[in-house]
Amino acid sequence: MDASDDLLTRAPAQIPIALSVFSNKAENKVGFNQGRAAIAAELAVLRGGRKALPKGERGTALWDSVLDALEMFGTPHLGDVIYSITDGEDNESKHDYRKVEQALASSGVRLFAFLPRGELTGPQDLREAVAMTGGLSVTFRGIISPLLVLFTGPGGGSLPQPLHDALYREMAVFYRLDVELPEAVDKPRDWDLKLEAPGKNKKGWNLVYPRELMPCAAGR
Repeated sequence: MDASDDLLTRAPAQIPIALSVFSNKAENKVGFNQGRAAIAAELAVLRGGRKALPKGERGTALWDSVLDALEMFGTPHLGDVIYSITDGEDNESKHDYRKVEQALASSGVRLFAFLPRGELTGPQDLREAVAMTGGLSVTFRGIISPLLVLFTGPGGGSLPQPLHDALYREMAVFYRLDVELPEAVDKPRDWDLKLEAPGKNKKGWNLVYPRELMPCAAGR
């Protein structure tokens, strides 16, 4: 809840935000056109914990929910982001994470994630999906003040809350790079992009980019 509130208060006012609360399906949604006050009201209700939702056991359909969140954009724009706050473990989805990776890569939407520390199998798939889209994942280290997080993307490290803004900068700031290809890409393929800066200190630089090329024509 604190991570949600933090994003809501820190994100620049001109950036539209939507919310989807999910378990084995989307429980509640607040669209982009409803504004932050509606999201804040929904978060206030959710602070009631289990009492805020109907009774019954629930699973976690993470991948289906990410695809559902992708549909909320309508037509995505360059730089759009899905920020998933979850334990990362999926036990209900009809789609697997490879389907999600390809859908995100084709749309250009980046996936970011906020995870509790010490989760088991699920987060690895989530981290791979995050890295593939050019996003970052963050691991929560405990209930302390100031909030501590751990970057688990490329070039990660422990960051105190004042530097948590770095995560939001990664969400807000991005670059478009056109690449001339020697031949057409006929199926999703891995590729490496390396940073070369002769004469400059690259310590602390963090190169984040989509780790998979989607099918496209030669040229770019």
